[in-house]
Amino acid sequence: MILVVWLGNIWIRYRETRHNAWRRFLDWLVGQDVVWTEKKNHYWLLVSWTVWWVGCLCVKPTTLMNGSGVCVKSLCSFYSIPHHHVLVVHDELELLPGQRKVKHGGWMAGHNGLRSIAAHIGTPDFTRIRIWIGRPMHPSQSVSDFVLSVPSQQEKDAISNQFPAIEEYVCQWVKDHG
Repeated sequence: MILVVWLGNIWIRYRETRHNAWRRFLDWLVGQDVVWTEKKNHYWLLVSWTVWWVGCLCVKPTTLMNGSGVCVKSLCSFYSIPHHHVLVVHDELELLPGQRKVKHGGWMAGHNGLRSIAAHIGTPDFTRIRIWIGRPMHPSQSVSDFVLSVPSQQEKDAISNQFPAIEEYVCQWVKDHG
């Protein structure tokens, strides 16, 4: 079993922010030719997905970003998913527009959602897809204000244009690790 985690914030006021870009990707993916079953509890919104005959759980934590680890630990424990079968998709400031990178383990680069996951599952040894969301244009704007702001339409389009390539990559990762 593979666990794919789409980081973001659950509250409605954060729905369109940069921090939630990859949760919107999961909403887009649901509209593709896949079969989904939905389960909810107080920690997550979970959909089952089969990729290349590999069982996959896709989850949107219903905690805030900084509490994502509670959800991931709970699911890993309940479904007996080892940390090397966890793929976390998240926003990244330090990339160029349209760029994405894969990282396994290591430093959390100040990302509180990743820190929470590492702390709760007891290791930073999980795979992450880091996807560009832009960088503050003005030195006076804090990173937290930036990631919690709504991107321009041009930025939204640049982010959305990455969706098909992200889908392809996630499917390949699931196939390779399932």
